[in-house]
Amino acid sequence: MRRRFIAALLLGTTLPALAQVDFIGEWAPRFHEDQPERIPGPELGDYLGIPVNDALRLRADSWDADLVSMPERQCNPHPATYSFRGPANLRVSKEADPVTQEIVSYTIYGTFGRATRVIWMDGRPHPSPNAAHTWAGFSTGKWEGGILRGNIYMLSVAGRNITLSVGPEGVLLVDAGLAAWAPQIVSAIQKLSIKPIRCVIDTNADEDHAGGNAAFAKIGRPVGAGGAGSQLFADIAGAEPRADIYAHINVLNRLAAAPADGWPTSTYFNESKELFFNDEAVQIIHQPAAHTDGDSMVFFRRSDVLSTGDLFDTTGYPRIDRERGGTIQGIIDGLNRILDITIPAAQQEGGTMVIPGHGRLCDEADVVEYRDMVTILRDRIQDMKRNGMTLDQVIAARPTRDYDGRYGAISGPWTTERFVEAVYGTI
Repeated sequence: MRRRFIAALLLGTTLPALAQVDFIGEWAPRFHEDQPERIPGPELGDYLGIPVNDALRLRADSWDADLVSMPERQCNPHPATYSFRGPANLRVSKEADPVTQEIVSYTIYGTFGRATRVIWMDGRPHPSPNAAHTWAGFSTGKWEGGILRGNIYMLSVAGRNITLSVGPEGVLLVDAGLAAWAPQIVSAIQKLSIKPIRCVIDTNADEDHAGGNAAFAKIGRPVGAGGAGSQLFADIAGAEPRADIYAHINVLNRLAAAPADGWPTSTYFNESKELFFNDEAVQIIHQPAAHTDGDSMVFFRRSDVLSTGDLFDTTGYPRIDRERGGTIQGIIDGLNRILDITIPAAQQEGGTMVIPGHGRLCDEADVVEYRDMVTILRDRIQDMKRNGMTLDQVIAARPTRDYDGRYGAISGPWTTERFVEAVYGTI
């Protein structure tokens, strides 16, 4: 028991890598009177006298065993922390510096799936908060650069994500951000490539996604720029060749009142549009009536990376712009569409990577959790509305309270109350 305690303590502390107690080897758990609570666990609703608040009780009572029978969850492993309380053995090994013999890391090998966990002891910094999460937890290794996979980079600016494709043909941006961010974004691009910006894809018409269109169009050049055709059209328009801006037709409609130099130059009005850029197929996929009526997600097929725009946001509840045609059902349909596209690697970790409009890098498992949360809240609010509750009564009942600690907000542009109001108004 003492040795297991030392292993657990190590997970939560940053001890110097000198004079460590050597606890490598094989370990087996001991069970006493707590076995019924640990394996298989208490009945639903029995919280063993643990004080829980109303939000926690709502979350616990909402759990249903059917969740684990869903196809998307069939390969979910136990996380690394389960190894310290589960019924199976542990194996602990260490790595030492070959010169100084100081401990570099301990590795704890669990029995269940991705339960292996490395604990670095050499003082290396933690990775970026935008890095993808794993079942085993982050190793405290150094995060180098922003490359994600293949030609694709994820650039985070003021809480918004911009996806970059950087390759032999030039640079493609998914979303342009605010106009004021353009110098910062250009500086980041120039560290990756000296080739021109060829095109921008707007995932919606919001200013923090399309506000920089004009700036990047002006400094960019379309594919084939310099050829007779592009120069002829530029002469007819009385302007220099500019980077192309792709978007759904409804984005152009929403930007009609804005200056014309920021308008999309290539629009689509059906389900999708296809490009081939930097040696890979790029699909621009429309999701109707979700965040707005002009949302697009962008799938880089060879790199296996999906950029979702505001269809997916790990930092808060979905933003539903009802004035621009957004609905809660469209958001859920969009999240399910993401799950149709993504394919996970072993045990639901990795595989297709997902870049949300806001927040950290994700994979399919993250989208499943978010989709389930949104669906649960939709169903709760829908049930309240069907039972005759007014909007004020629903807001007062706080149907989101078990998720507010993670996604809620009481101030700012998108609050919890605004989310509940949008859901209530679109079901």
